[in-house]
Amino acid sequence: MKKVAFLLLVIVGIGFSSCDPYYVPDNFPTKLLFSYLPYKEGDTLLYTNYKTDTMKLVVKEHDEEYFRGQRNNSDHIKENACVLTRLSNINLNLTVSCACHERQVFEAKLTHQAQGNNIQVLGKYLYEQEEMSDVIFNQFVDEIKLSEDQATIKRNRGLVEFTDLKSVKWKYIGKKSKKK
Repeated sequence: MKKVAFLLLVIVGIGFSSCDPYYVPDNFPTKLLFSYLPYKEGDTLLYTNYKTDTMKLVVKEHDEEYFRGQRNNSDHIKENACVLTRLSNINLNLTVSCACHERQVFEAKLTHQAQGNNIQVLGKYLYEQEEMSDVIFNQFVDEIKLSEDQATIKRNRGLVEFTDLKSVKWKYIGKKSKKK
């Protein structure tokens, strides 16, 4: 009898330990998503235009976040991942972001925030799929073009070109990392 009770306890224990408390598997490629904006706060990005003018943009904020939703909490978000960088100088306040929501939506966006918190979208990429699946990860390509070439984001390089509010196209020429 003790052997049967022990065997039942082992079987029940295995059954409970195999229940995954998360909505999604633990296979989200966070490093891949975060590689679109490989910056640290304090980095200085250098850009040039067709007139050979140069522009410096400083990374004022850089955030990488991943949330894997659990079935037993009150939050109904199944999974979200985002990398966001705020760049600025005297004339521009840009925010560039890449995000994946619940394995159904992948988006990348470049916005400008003017005085008075007026936000203008300079470029956007959006991919949506009907059902939650790992197929969304196929959208994590090497290069993302935003809104008909208004901006380009490349993996491991970041924002490599963009068109500003005056329709001037700027191309990335390098980065100065903040020394620790």
